[in-house]
Amino acid sequence: MSILETLNIHNGLPEKLLSEWHPTKNHGINPDELTNESYEYIWWICPEGHEWGMSIYDRQKKKECPKCLRLKKATKRAEVKEERQIKTLEEVDPELAKQWHPIKNEGITPDAVVFDEGRVRRWWQCKRNHEWEETIESRHKNKSVCPYCANKKVCEDNCLATVYPEIAKNWFVFENSTYSEVRTAYNVMYNSSEDAYWICEKGHVWREKISERVKNGKGCRKCELFQNSLALLNPELAKEWNLTKNEGQYGVKTPEETNINSSQSVWWLCNTCGNEYKAQVGARHRGEIKCKVCHPSQTKGITATQKRKGKFEMYTDMEDRRVIFENQLKEKIIRKENE
Repeated sequence: MSILETLNIHNGLPEKLLSEWHPTKNHGINPDELTNESYEYIWWICPEGHEWGMSIYDRQKKKECPKCLRLKKATKRAEVKEERQIKTLEEVDPELAKQWHPIKNEGITPDAVVFDEGRVRRWWQCKRNHEWEETIESRHKNKSVCPYCANKKVCEDNCLATVYPEIAKNWFVFENSTYSEVRTAYNVMYNSSEDAYWICEKGHVWREKISERVKNGKGCRKCELFQNSLALLNPELAKEWNLTKNEGQYGVKTPEETNINSSQSVWWLCNTCGNEYKAQVGARHRGEIKCKVCHPSQTKGITATQKRKGKFEMYTDMEDRRVIFENQLKEKIIRKENE
């Protein structure tokens, strides 16, 4: 059985609480009638004379005088501050002192610089020889590390050109630079969220975030589309592309950017008779739709009804084959039985 349960059974308060019971401010309240779990608001007074109000239940959690507790913390902070004003960096934080720059701090060493020197910026050097400026207080309080190793500042080790050299080849220096600054793939980090201009070997230019290019690993969209385009896979059909009527049409691109199996309807110009008509790109590639003047029997291409008829004929043929096979099998079984 716990101490708290024992106290509750005897219906009394601990000696510490009774000793700090305020003698004048708790009118009409008898401590003998209260338990440790009581929510009665009581006034207390500590040996130092500090007064405060709190329920008995909450005092089980916060047993010390709040003012005494604040004074203790303030005294401790003052002692720490006084100690830091006297002690050196080497004495207070020896691990941090190991990153003290040996040359750029005007000849001052970690065992000679005062730890609490205010906002004076000092030079630091990590194990990978990165150099940066920061105050001692900031480094100690925030537990900060090398900004270059943490990818917060760009350097040769974390730049796009070093980490992803293949992607850096598409960096468009002319468009990414300004009059005051020439920006190359060595000036930006590989995980940067800023937009940049890119140029492929074919001269296509596009804009995309650096981090997105690294994440998806894709290159020029136009070149990628060209691999499955009408212009590459069916150049003869691409010659019938009606440049005049397709120009300015919403969503219509060029034969180089249009997928060969696209369901998009575009304008065509027959090379034989000069007839202009509209049809889906994929249907034209598969030969389902042709010029209605040159091929009047194929004015609508293969309709849904024709497709269903073709499937029915295929299934019927398969069923016929199955029946023939079963009949042949039965004949073989009968012959074997007769033998």
